[in-house]
Amino acid sequence: MLDPDRRKAFGFTLSMDKGIELSPGMPSTPILDATGLTVAVVHGYVLQGWHGPSLNVSDNHIIYNDIICDIDHFVKQVIFKLHGSFFSMTQGPIGEYLVPDFGGSIPIYWCQSTSRAGSSAYKMFDRHEYVRRFNQELHRKMILSRNHGWITGSLTAHEGLRRLLPCHVLDLSKWASFRVWPKKGDLSVGRDPTVTASEACEDIRRYVECCVVERGAALTMTAGYDSRLLTAATRNVTDKMQAITFGRLEDGLDQQISKKLADTLNISHKLIPVIRASSEQSELWDSIIGHNVREINREIHPTLCNVDSPSIITGIYGETGRAKFYPKAYKDFREREITAADVCSLLSLPDVAEQNQDIEEWLAGVSQLPYSVVLDLSYNELRVATWGMSQAPAQKLLKMSFMPFAQFSVQKAFMETDPQYRRQGLLFDDIIHILWPECLKLPINKYDNIMDHVHLVRKIIDRVSRKLFR
Repeated sequence: MLDPDRRKAFGFTLSMDKGIELSPGMPSTPILDATGLTVAVVHGYVLQGWHGPSLNVSDNHIIYNDIICDIDHFVKQVIFKLHGSFFSMTQGPIGEYLVPDFGGSIPIYWCQSTSRAGSSAYKMFDRHEYVRRFNQELHRKMILSRNHGWITGSLTAHEGLRRLLPCHVLDLSKWASFRVWPKKGDLSVGRDPTVTASEACEDIRRYVECCVVERGAALTMTAGYDSRLLTAATRNVTDKMQAITFGRLEDGLDQQISKKLADTLNISHKLIPVIRASSEQSELWDSIIGHNVREINREIHPTLCNVDSPSIITGIYGETGRAKFYPKAYKDFREREITAADVCSLLSLPDVAEQNQDIEEWLAGVSQLPYSVVLDLSYNELRVATWGMSQAPAQKLLKMSFMPFAQFSVQKAFMETDPQYRRQGLLFDDIIHILWPECLKLPINKYDNIMDHVHLVRKIIDRVSRKLFR
């Protein structure tokens, strides 16, 4: 269960004098350049068997076989070519920066006025400061008014505390953040999908296999597309892995399709009944994640305690490969500039002045990019990185998790594939056909019989009930 001790919450704190305190058990690994100079330290969990060609990774150190010119070079040639769940702090000639991994899997928050940083307000502040800084009005507008949701962008539920988004770095000499990738010219949308599928599938497979072999990871399995692709990536390691699905067999689509697929592919599979959190446990979850998100995980997180494996593989960040959330927008925004109101509408965010201003500032930093890339980034950075990664200090305290889709090479391949091709599921189909075509023997997200109508009715009833009794 969750431990209320602030020091044990997953992540780190960085004090005014640049001293780092890590959660119990989190490893640190120095990064050396070709001359033997230590240029950074990585804190967290780096996969040793899957990394870029110019890197050597071991328990004791990471060696980059070249000279690092500047922070951009470091991020693109080192951090973007390491995989796992980590963050780093640079030193020496390139300066002092905090740098997240590509997916921002260990969140970074920072306070300019006190020159402090950490992975959550709960870990950074004592109880008195936590309460004093708490922005009740923003929290009410963004979350309590709907009884669910998240605070997006660089905003947080605490005054003076900012969030560092993925593909950004924090300059500790100025206590200011800036974007490293993508910039104008970094992406070429409309590449041959057979090429992008080939690029993505190999990197997803290598990541998944390393998670299973090195971290003893279980695959979280559902009836969906992201899960199906990750299942296909396990083909070479099924004898070493277990797939898990939360719920009972009678609960519905995810449970029944997952079991049937696992049986068809001869994959070990376990259904894990959902355990509901007490009100005290839910409130502690809220605090540990800084009151930045309220979603279903606060209610069912004790379920993770019944996962036997030391870590899990999740499909988060896979949505970009399907362009799922913008079926109409990719066409609508060809002719005009995307606004904060557009982003809020697409992400189903409430109309809040502070948030709109923050999103406008974010949009200014991506205005030179292709419109489809801006939409992809809005989902990755303003939805996944703020809704999903904000929950890491509590979720990873219970069970370590890894995200094969959160790789630079994979997201680049996704974004460079025509969005209409992705939206039809064709890119994912291509990748699955390369990895393990038998995974497509069962339909995606449906029974393919009368039960699909029953499932649809249940979803509508559930959605209406949530709105009525919220």
